[in-house]
Amino acid sequence: MALGLVCYSSSEDEDGDGDLGPGVAMTTMGDCRAYFCCENLHSSEDGQPRTPPKKQAKLEQRSASPQQDRTSKRMSWKNDQGDLPLPASVLAMFPEVEKGPADDPGLHEGRVRSFAHERGNWATHVHLSCAGGEDLNEFVDRLLDVTATLGHFSRQDGFHVSLSHTVVLRHHWIAPFVESLRELLHSFSRFSFVANKVNIYTNEERTRTFLGLAVTGGNNQLENLVTEVNEALHEFRLPSFYEEPSFHVTLAWCIGDLSASFDDSMKNKFQALIDDFQDISEVFHFKVECVMCKVGNKHFTVPLH
Repeated sequence: MALGLVCYSSSEDEDGDGDLGPGVAMTTMGDCRAYFCCENLHSSEDGQPRTPPKKQAKLEQRSASPQQDRTSKRMSWKNDQGDLPLPASVLAMFPEVEKGPADDPGLHEGRVRSFAHERGNWATHVHLSCAGGEDLNEFVDRLLDVTATLGHFSRQDGFHVSLSHTVVLRHHWIAPFVESLRELLHSFSRFSFVANKVNIYTNEERTRTFLGLAVTGGNNQLENLVTEVNEALHEFRLPSFYEEPSFHVTLAWCIGDLSASFDDSMKNKFQALIDDFQDISEVFHFKVECVMCKVGNKHFTVPLH
């Protein structure tokens, strides 16, 4: 119970006080009147104190969490303003996630990328380099003359045997990947193989056709090499090479799928050409002393033991 005491300088008729309102009692002590605010008069039916309606509203308003109030204001402001663009200084911190330019086949002789270019991604290919000599170059020249009626074949920029698909490496993976290849192949012995049968091949997308010399001797060593290369690929969760690869020395390529154009008569011409060079043993024999890893425009050499 709260007690309020108010004193007046003059006495008034007690009836002039009128109705003091619920919960207020008055008693007279000489010239002073005492008012008792009896909160227990504002009680509910069960006898428990009841907060006046106006005071209850204020308490409910104050009970809201300040954090909830600030969050509500921020959400309201965000809805009004919309999403704000990131500053250029922040975007510059992550250049590798920006998309690169649109692919233009005209810039690389009509060839179409197997995957979209993205800054920070590096096309990577593991292979054997098969330089050959003048005799091999002469053989390729004559091979292109034979196929001239079928389409425009271009000499391959660097004769090679593939040991992997073209895969994508992030920039910070390049050095660890090359190091992994070196560790896996450091004890692998050098060897030689023979490739003396002309064959045709297409890529998986069938957007290009290739002329190659199929490997006819040394497949076991090549398969062992692929096993080690696949292990390095697995470390970086990259796809393995074909389960049953058809090893060949890639010599030339053209746009499109021309595989249906190579009939028996064309195959006979290929065999006749092989026979013309069969006496030059060095043409179709290749020595393997290292494995090459091409990453973008960079070339890494992995020597064999």
